[in-house]
Amino acid sequence: MLHVGNVVRLYLEEEKRTDKDYVATVEEYRQVSSLTTCYEWIAYSALCGLCKDLVSKDAFECLLSKPAMLIPATDQCRLQDDIADNMVHYLTDPSDHDLSMSMMTEDEKEKKATLVECYMKQYDVSQQEATKAMDDFIEEDWMIMNEELLNPPPNVPIQLLMVLLRFAKNMDTLYKDYDGYTHCDTNAKDTITILIVTPMVIS
Repeated sequence: MLHVGNVVRLYLEEEKRTDKDYVATVEEYRQVSSLTTCYEWIAYSALCGLCKDLVSKDAFECLLSKPAMLIPATDQCRLQDDIADNMVHYLTDPSDHDLSMSMMTEDEKEKKATLVECYMKQYDVSQQEATKAMDDFIEEDWMIMNEELLNPPPNVPIQLLMVLLRFAKNMDTLYKDYDGYTHCDTNAKDTITILIVTPMVIS
């Protein structure tokens, strides 16, 4: 299980890199970043919202054992976030100017290099090429998740796999074209409103 003490230790490790202006390798970054996002904890919390008849003690123990689908689900969330942090450089539509400026301000304040920047430095490539590599990583994660869903392990409840799938799909929606978590007053707000607030007419 991901313990608070371990997360704090990893945060301190990231902070040391920031203080030393050290840009981690892609491997170093990915080993730490998917844990410090604490997405794994959100997956645990999501189980609490399900019907008790669907989620048992065995389901929680299965999740704590880190099933194969948990790793790519949390990894692609971190990747989507990092791509969104660098998306400002690709906003060319004049109507996106305000969003671009707000994203640039946050990006300039952030001292820690994102995975995109780590990849750029390690492999000496452009931001566009690094972003393409992130997309490839995400594609690999989805392939693993799809394989787990199509051929679920006998000891992993399908309800648990569906929780991880929906979690990953939610992150894909929030971070698809920009950081919809930070800038939730844009498309993210409209999506949530349509899903939860606006009445659905069923004929």
